[in-house]
Amino acid sequence: MSSTEATSEPAKPIDPTGSAKPIEESAPAFDLADVGRRVVNFLVDHLLFFLLLIPAWRLLELIRLLRVWDEGAGDGNMIVVVERLLWALVIYVLYFTLVEGMTGGRSIGKLLTRTRVIQKNGDRAGFADAFLRSLCRCIPLEVFSAVPHKPPYPWHDRLSETLVVADRSQKRDRPT
Repeated sequence: MSSTEATSEPAKPIDPTGSAKPIEESAPAFDLADVGRRVVNFLVDHLLFFLLLIPAWRLLELIRLLRVWDEGAGDGNMIVVVERLLWALVIYVLYFTLVEGMTGGRSIGKLLTRTRVIQKNGDRAGFADAFLRSLCRCIPLEVFSAVPHKPPYPWHDRLSETLVVADRSQKRDRPT
């Protein structure tokens, strides 16, 4: 080894929150959810959302048909398309806010994968955290913000200062 080369120490894990400080110095150690769990969370939660959205859209169509002043609006009308999109966003934010807020950061997908949302400092996530996470999920292409990070740390986690971690409060049921 030449005198110009520095001795290398083992690298400490970096905080997923973007801090340059090692995890030990910037936040308590957490068992962060891996990519597989995050993908399952995403797929299950969004499948359930779409199953909820279809009847909601049908209800909106029924209401639209009952309104006398809206008789001329057809499916090709841009106002109808924008209205559907806005209602979908409202239902999306409400769904994720209520589910994560009422369950302490556990959506149906997170229950299946035994993960939960917590604040970056380790406290339980509340309704305000769930609401901010839900709003941030509406950012276009937000789902791809997790790709460059291992473990995944998408914008809805970063902007709301939350983490998705293994839920140690759920006991594994194993056959004996």
